[in-house]
Amino acid sequence: MKRILALGAALLMILCGCGEEPAVPARKVTDAQELEQLWQEYFSMALLPLQDEFTAPEDIDPNDLAEYCLYSYLHENGGAAGLEELGWGWYRFPEEKMEQQMERYFGKVLDTVWELDPERLRNQLEYDAQTRDFRIRWPLESDWVLPGYRNGDRPWGKELESFQYNGDGTATAVISSEDSLNPGGEPLSRDFYTMEVRAEGDLIFRSMRTIATPTDQANLSGQVIPMLEMSRQEWFYHGFGWFYPMNALTVGDSLILGTYSSLDQGSETWKFWEYCPPDWQTPDCVEIRVPSLFQGFSRLIRGNGAPYLTGGDGLYPVRSSGSEASVIGLPEELMKAIVGDGDSSRQQIGGYDVSEDLRYWVWTDPEGLQLLDTGTGVVHCLRENNFRKTEYGTVGAQADPRILGGGNWVLTRTYGFEWIEEWILVSVETGEEVLFSRDRWEMNCIGDKGLVLTQHTTDFEPGGLYYFDFGTGMLEQLDFDARQYTAKHWIAGESGMAFVCAEQEQQEDTVQRLYRFDFADRSLVDTGVTVSGRNNVWIQPLAVTLEGWILTSYFVHDGEKGVILVPVSDELSGTAGTGPNA
Repeated sequence: MKRILALGAALLMILCGCGEEPAVPARKVTDAQELEQLWQEYFSMALLPLQDEFTAPEDIDPNDLAEYCLYSYLHENGGAAGLEELGWGWYRFPEEKMEQQMERYFGKVLDTVWELDPERLRNQLEYDAQTRDFRIRWPLESDWVLPGYRNGDRPWGKELESFQYNGDGTATAVISSEDSLNPGGEPLSRDFYTMEVRAEGDLIFRSMRTIATPTDQANLSGQVIPMLEMSRQEWFYHGFGWFYPMNALTVGDSLILGTYSSLDQGSETWKFWEYCPPDWQTPDCVEIRVPSLFQGFSRLIRGNGAPYLTGGDGLYPVRSSGSEASVIGLPEELMKAIVGDGDSSRQQIGGYDVSEDLRYWVWTDPEGLQLLDTGTGVVHCLRENNFRKTEYGTVGAQADPRILGGGNWVLTRTYGFEWIEEWILVSVETGEEVLFSRDRWEMNCIGDKGLVLTQHTTDFEPGGLYYFDFGTGMLEQLDFDARQYTAKHWIAGESGMAFVCAEQEQQEDTVQRLYRFDFADRSLVDTGVTVSGRNNVWIQPLAVTLEGWILTSYFVHDGEKGVILVPVSDELSGTAGTGPNA
């Protein structure tokens, strides 16, 4: 009888249209308390991990996904309540709890989360790939994760600007980012989160897109060619952070630009574009993944006239179309140095480099700076390590060797505990060393033909700008007043270098000038191109062509940025030698 009544009730619900819960009607949330509840329950936790656009939960970076779930749990429970304590402030966050959080906020278990990189997790978070357990240290360094954290202000300048139920089973949340230099004005950008509505106040993240607000804060002047297609490509602005260095290399009539797009354990993924001036048509992207010895190891180099990317096991060709180049394996002697003797207390190599003709290879190991002549098979130690040795190993290292000056010089860097960092130039022919100690010298730019350095006084004030010529082996002072001006953001090319110049004491309405340094006559040339505005304006030279043209990007925020080309004109030829010298 009960079964018959239950079937009858179910049939009645279907006939009456009561089998499905009605959709939440369209309305804009205006109640402050309801907005605050939505902010605390969903979006305050998204301010750090969910900042990149995504079209579906599966597109979210695994590290960001894991961090949102971890932070949301801490937020919901006011800390680590309900977690197994491991000691020393660490708590175990098991796989099942991660799955519960994903179900709660993303509607399903996303297996992509287990592909995260433990090295990129934020401080006080750890992950064990074998057990799929996370470890959380509580309390965190700051209390931003706790409910109600706003300190009377908008955290990181963000707030829930609006929330709208759309009436079709979705809702739209708009998070605005305040312009810190224009409080109360138009936000710099808005993040639009699309949420699936399970019930009123019960939401699931579905997608997010960011729309930057166009502004006109930077005043760009001078003879420039706007590179509109380049300006629309995000990677041109990677050079503004240390995490994404820009590499430029001239090969024949082509200019190859590249940057690494991701770092994984033991590997780096790079993207390259090859441009052919003067048309500068946007080429196809070449993506290369190489094994890496350590973070930031790989570099774009030239070998027998072709571009290669240095990898942990060889040189990887950059060109794809019309190229028959293959991976060039590392010499046996170098591979032995990389593999080592299996003693974990001994460091592996601190980097390697190869001459353009691929004959000479250099690397640093626990013994010193090694040079291999593949023509003879002889390995020669150019410079022995003289660091203090302890029971814990050698206290100090040589690293980052570079073959420069047509193979006549090798540059290496030394550093270590209680050691002042030093740059050391070693003559391949004589073994003579030129030392640049960091307490007196700052390395500005490393070029194939020479170095540019800033000399500091004993009071650590800038004393002058100098150029070391690999051809003559001479160090000479340039026509530049380093006490009044700052020279920064250098980049080297075949014919010269480019850098940004600004007055030392400028605070507001900063004027940044783009300069060219010519190898041939040591002239410092004001290109006439300036970018001025408040302190948030950044200008970064990207490359110098064979003709001396400078490819440059500038950045205020995502709503105001661009790539420009600064040509060499007859109007500039008369300014040679007129460096900013008071």
